[in-house]
Amino acid sequence: MICFYAAAASVLLNLVIVALYNSLLQKANLVEKAYTQFNIQMRTHYHLMLSLAATICKTDADNRDYLGHITGLYSEASYGSLSDESHVSLENVITSTMKSIMTYAQNCPELLGNGNFINLQRMILEKESQISAFRQTYNESARDYNMSLHKIPINIFAAAFGFAEKRFLSTP
Repeated sequence: MICFYAAAASVLLNLVIVALYNSLLQKANLVEKAYTQFNIQMRTHYHLMLSLAATICKTDADNRDYLGHITGLYSEASYGSLSDESHVSLENVITSTMKSIMTYAQNCPELLGNGNFINLQRMILEKESQISAFRQTYNESARDYNMSLHKIPINIFAAAFGFAEKRFLSTP
């Protein structure tokens, strides 16, 4: 009789562990899906921003080195084999860099009359609105996942199964 209870307790414990693992795996997959969707939007944004940077550099020769720097950042983000953590850090650097170039462009009278520049700006603003929604979705998914890692009894098993916290994407 004692063996029956021990076996039942063992089966029940294994079911709980499997349920906890599946719960974490589902949340981790939601975070990954949200990040993938965000990344797709960012790649389109990269191309628009490179076009904008090229337009700026055509009107101001002093910024040609800046174009090389921006192109390097975008290439690394688009085609580099980065971990998710490194990619999130790079996204935050790109966001900061592009804020400075947009500030410069707003103060350049030659660009404000350029139809290509104005069209690119409009397209970028639309894309940034979409990116903001995807960033929010990712951050919410990451927050839910990270909170799950700290709940008892999940926190006991999370590290053993290799689950680690996800970084948040910063908001520009």
